[in-house]
Amino acid sequence: MTARITDGKAAKKVQSTLAIPHTHVTRTCTQCGMTYNPLLAADVGVHAKYHDNFTNGISWPPMLQSPQHAAETVFVTLKRKTTKRGSLKSIVTREGKSATIQIVDKLSSKQVDKVETMMAMVNSELNAVDDSKQWRSAQFESSKAFVLVIDNRAVGLCTTDTIQHGEWLIHKTQSLVPNRKISSCRVGISRIWIAPKWRQNGLAASLVLEADYLPNPSMACGTRVGRY
Repeated sequence: MTARITDGKAAKKVQSTLAIPHTHVTRTCTQCGMTYNPLLAADVGVHAKYHDNFTNGISWPPMLQSPQHAAETVFVTLKRKTTKRGSLKSIVTREGKSATIQIVDKLSSKQVDKVETMMAMVNSELNAVDDSKQWRSAQFESSKAFVLVIDNRAVGLCTTDTIQHGEWLIHKTQSLVPNRKISSCRVGISRIWIAPKWRQNGLAASLVLEADYLPNPSMACGTRVGRY
């Protein structure tokens, strides 16, 4: 932009600069994967909340922890690695925690909404399509959602689907083995996920051990199914 200043003498040119703030700048969090604008307070607040839920687990208050739907309470030993400033060695400390594995009540809208919030984070990290929703449908009695709760936070999720059969999969090529169907399969794991802060502590294994339990209306103790 150029302006002319005249005072009866020769015209003098002055150079001005138009500064436009860079409000279009975006940043992608390397841990939770959210893309946000660090210059917008609203975006920063949304990211902070999402990052906390993703990393530490979402809030699961005591009012949601119904005893009749508590599958099991387990005692887990958590490992924490810390590195002192100026030291190359990591110090591993262990802490005992009581964890409750909760079977999500399909009739509880609050529990279902919480699981849907977790499922959105799970699908985003796994780059997966939406799940079947069998875990929330009364039509699929054997399909369940299991939530692992520590310190009033849901830090793990496992959902199962009712299936007709299983098939062998070659992990390296991700291809199915022809003519190798397992007709005895009753349920399959759809999603299993642990919040990053709580990983590498055996919590996913605890969820899998509980997911192989199927309620049986004719038996008070239910049924344990084999695993493949």
